[in-house]
Amino acid sequence: MKQAANAERLCRTSIFVVAAVALWWPSASSFSQQKAPVDFGREIQPLFARQCYRCHGPNKQEGGLRLDKQEVALAEVDSGKVPIVPKQPDKSELLRRISSADPDERMPPEGKPLSAEQTGAVRRWIEQGATWKPHWAFQKPVQPAVPEVRDKSWVRTPIDAFILSKLEQRGLKPSPPADKIALLRRAYYDLTGLPPSLSEVEAFLADDSPPAFEKVVDRLLDSPHYGERWARHWLDAVRFAETNSFERDGVKPNAWRYRDYVIRSFNDDKPYDRFILEQLAGDELSDVSPETIIATGYYRLGLWDDEPADALQARYDELDDIVSTTGQVFLGMTVGCARCHDHKIDPIPQADYYRLLSFFHGVHSYGNRGDQASFSQADISPPEVAEQHAKRDAQMRELRDKLTEIEERGIAKMSGEDQRKTETRQRERVLREKLKDFLGEEDWKTYGDLKAEFEKVKSQSLPQREMALAVKEQKDVPETFVLVRGNPHVRGEKVTPAFPGILCAPLPEIVPPGIVPPGDSSSPPLPKG
Repeated sequence: MKQAANAERLCRTSIFVVAAVALWWPSASSFSQQKAPVDFGREIQPLFARQCYRCHGPNKQEGGLRLDKQEVALAEVDSGKVPIVPKQPDKSELLRRISSADPDERMPPEGKPLSAEQTGAVRRWIEQGATWKPHWAFQKPVQPAVPEVRDKSWVRTPIDAFILSKLEQRGLKPSPPADKIALLRRAYYDLTGLPPSLSEVEAFLADDSPPAFEKVVDRLLDSPHYGERWARHWLDAVRFAETNSFERDGVKPNAWRYRDYVIRSFNDDKPYDRFILEQLAGDELSDVSPETIIATGYYRLGLWDDEPADALQARYDELDDIVSTTGQVFLGMTVGCARCHDHKIDPIPQADYYRLLSFFHGVHSYGNRGDQASFSQADISPPEVAEQHAKRDAQMRELRDKLTEIEERGIAKMSGEDQRKTETRQRERVLREKLKDFLGEEDWKTYGDLKAEFEKVKSQSLPQREMALAVKEQKDVPETFVLVRGNPHVRGEKVTPAFPGILCAPLPEIVPPGIVPPGDSSSPPLPKG
């Protein structure tokens, strides 16, 4: 019992000593925090955006302070003081105000004060020079040196060296190699999404040659199932759907052609720049083909409301769907926030959003409730078939115009009620039942002859057309304006097509359709695996 009591006292004493030392002695993590460089993009900019931009950001600058612009944050403000003095935290008014215990001075003035950890991060950042680095995504990539590792035998590719280097720094060892069955299943599920058959497993286990696994991978990459598997990732990103959503959820005719185009592109190792170019401008290339027209179905994959409460709002919703998807898929960043205000995190001002939108402003709306085909379907039939159909369509239009002219003469003599009905879905019934009563004998005979000829032309047996879901452009491209708070009914400044400023790209040269060069065949293909 005495030994037990002594052991208990010793245990309690040890815990007390350890706790006391822990409270007194700065932890290793504290030292690392003091020494580690503060990441502006991950630690400081989000903090400013969350806590400060409401009063000191792109839309409002109380006291002359603006914390989203480096040159303003490091300059003297209305009070005569400098918010941020690099390497001199004690002379930085910003740090004094966010650390102040006086509620009349403390910033932010409302809500909870910044935590000690947050103010500490700001202090260390200022101590380290208050470097205003752009986000890593907008910095030119630098080829890193391949790290040295102790177990050189484990490294097969330079990527392995980076992985092993981090493991060795933490005293860890790589997992043991997978057995042949596990390796085979991983390859099959990764590249085709399907498991290997029993015979394929047995064949691989029996093959002891050094390139056995390489041969399996090559065979899977050549499989049509590869494109089916990996096209799904792209189709998800570009919001592929075969219907319009909303309450009626109407079908998008021929959407399947775009799906198959993406699958073919992966299976054919299409160069990536060409893949992008065909989707964004496949109808304006110098080598337009059914394939490039199908690719423009990209513009028709989003939501579409066939009965919007506000037609102008719905139109800009359509355009936003294109702009936001293009930003996320092709630029790898969100731009949709800038529809209503300057983006608080990504460096996209509102004007840049509408400059980007103006590239797409000429894209015709998907359709209207009475016509959901004229502006969303393109004829990709062989030339001889398209010519036959075009000739028949022209004949039918001419006959239809003549029929309408006679119909309108009869309608003009009908009662007001029947005239109004002819402006609705009841038109055909009214004409069938009453038109003869309001036409002269000669007009009625001519009308009958024209209808018979119309039906004869309509019933001609022609090869079936091949149609594709595709983009159509308006004849006159509307001007583009910044919309105040995203409201399409409140125009701001006029803008013209331009790329987001953060990309530092030159102003685009808008050239007539048909002279844009095709993609360079030497560019890298879509990555396999």
